[in-house]
Amino acid sequence: MHRAPTPRTGKTPDISSMKSKGKGKGKGLILIVLLSASAVSAFIYREEARILYLKTYYLKVKKISADGAVKKSSGLYREKKYEEAADSARDFLLIFPGNEKLLRIAGMSLLMMEDRIAGAKYLIPLIDGSSEDRALLRRVAETLFDERYYNDTINLLTAHSPGADPALNFYMGASLVNTGRHSEALTFLEKSESRGSNNPDVYFYLGLVHEKAGRDNAAMEQYRSALERNRFHRKARKALLDMYTRRKMFREAEILIRGTVL
Repeated sequence: MHRAPTPRTGKTPDISSMKSKGKGKGKGLILIVLLSASAVSAFIYREEARILYLKTYYLKVKKISADGAVKKSSGLYREKKYEEAADSARDFLLIFPGNEKLLRIAGMSLLMMEDRIAGAKYLIPLIDGSSEDRALLRRVAETLFDERYYNDTINLLTAHSPGADPALNFYMGASLVNTGRHSEALTFLEKSESRGSNNPDVYFYLGLVHEKAGRDNAAMEQYRSALERNRFHRKARKALLDMYTRRKMFREAEILIRGTVL
């Protein structure tokens, strides 16, 4: 992609050599403000110049249409040139803002580059609640949850209901737990379990909810269920061991330490 050249910047003046401390601080502060304002203005100017350049080059010289832009960017994505595809789609979005196909290419390319939050931001506007967008909704919710953007996950799944999807119900329930809303999480986690989820984290979070509510027996049962599905689940093992210790269930704790769930 063609880029507008970045102008060189001069060396920042040394304001530490001013003789008068009082006057020096005042002049130094003014100088910093002026330099900051100049930097912001220069950035805005560069962006505006870049957009003008891209529009002139692609619309006037190359005479490219929105469909042509999509074809070029999607071709790079199919060739697994994800960085080039992301740059291409983002540049074309400056010319064709809001184009859904370009938003999808940019978002999916960034996800493939492991720039997951940036990718999710491009994909969120595309989710409209239709059945064909459920896979995209799962992908974005998974990204936000894995990156610990729990409030964003909750907001997303409040706007787009998890329905009967076990994965989406887990992301919603676990995000609620991680933001201290344990009582609200129970419905979503139980729905995830009842819909056939075999994810050990579902049972671990159910254990946290029950333990928070003082339902110790139910909590221990859920922690055991998590360990039955993944015997190396460190958080579930620690939580269960802590409960055994508090309740003076030393035989069970010893067996758990040895590696057997009881």
